[in-house]
Amino acid sequence: IYKRRRNALFGDRLPLDIANTMYDVVEETVNNAEGNYEEVKLQLLTTIGVVPELTTDEFAKLKKPDQIRRLYGETEAQYAAKNHAIADKALPVLTQVLTDQGHQIKNIVVPFTDGMHELTVVSDLRRAVDTGGRDLVTEMEKAVTLSVIDQEWKEHLREMDDLKQSVQNAVFEQKDPLLVYKFESVELFKRFLNKVNFDTISFLSKADIPAENAEEVQQEIRRAPARRPEPQPKLHTNMEDFDDEHLATGPEEYARRMAENNAMGAGAPPMPAPRQAPVRVAKVDRNARVNVQYADGSVKRDIKFKTVENDVMSGKAMLIE
Repeated sequence: IYKRRRNALFGDRLPLDIANTMYDVVEETVNNAEGNYEEVKLQLLTTIGVVPELTTDEFAKLKKPDQIRRLYGETEAQYAAKNHAIADKALPVLTQVLTDQGHQIKNIVVPFTDGMHELTVVSDLRRAVDTGGRDLVTEMEKAVTLSVIDQEWKEHLREMDDLKQSVQNAVFEQKDPLLVYKFESVELFKRFLNKVNFDTISFLSKADIPAENAEEVQQEIRRAPARRPEPQPKLHTNMEDFDDEHLATGPEEYARRMAENNAMGAGAPPMPAPRQAPVRVAKVDRNARVNVQYADGSVKRDIKFKTVENDVMSGKAMLIE
C-alpha cells in the first residue's frame, strides 16, 4: 500500500499501477460471475461504466484467461479514449487562459466527478497546455488514487483495532486468539485491497469534467488560490491556571481551598472536604486500572489509564489511591 501511494505521489509508475488494478478488477468480476456473462456485463457497467462488445457466444467459446484478457483490452481502450476526450475538452480553455492570464496564473483548479462524488484537481497551467491536456488527466489520476487509498487505509486500521478487541472472546470458545487474529487480519486485508481496487477504477473510469461545452468548462476551471502558511496555534494548558504554591497538591486541592476561602470570606465556617492523596508515579502502564479525580470533584474509578491519560497529563485530573 505504501508503495502504491508513493507511486501515486510521484506519478512515475502510476499508469502501470492503474493498468494492474484494472486487470485485477476485471479478473475478480469474471471469477465471481462463474460463467454468467450477463452478470459480468452488469457488474462492468455498474462498476466501471463499460459495455463490452464481446458477445455471449464469443464469451462462451473462450477460456477464462482469454475472457479476462479480452474484457480487459476493451476496458483499457475505453478508459484511454475517455481520458483523451477529457484532454481535448479542456485544452482549448486551458490555452485561452494561458494566453490571456498566463503571466499571473501558475496553477488552476479543475473539478472532476464520477456522478456521485466530486474531487478538485490542481494542475500546472503551462505544463497542462504543453502536454496537450495529458498532465491534467495525470493529476486527476494521482488525486483519485491518493484519496481512495488514504480513506480506505484509515478505515482498515479502525477495523484492525476492533479486531484486536473482538478476538479476545475466542478464549471462551477454546480457540487461540493469536491464530484467530492472524486469519481474520489476512481476510480483512484482502477485502481492503479489493475495495481499494474497485473504488479507484470506478472513479477513474467514470471521472469527467462536469461540463459539456467550452463556456461551461471555462466556468468550472478557475485559478488556484495561493497557499499561505497557516498560523500555528498557541500552546495552552490548563496547568497555567494554578500558581506554584497549589500546583504541587493538584487541581482538586486548589479548588477545595478556593471554596474554603470563599466561605470564610462570607462569614461562614469552612466546609470540611475529604482529602485523597494523589498517586506519585513516574510511569503508569497504559492498560493499568486506575482511579482519577477531576477539578470539579468528580471521581472515575477502575478505568484504564489510557482513557484518561490526556486529562492527567494536561492537569485536568489527578491519579488517586
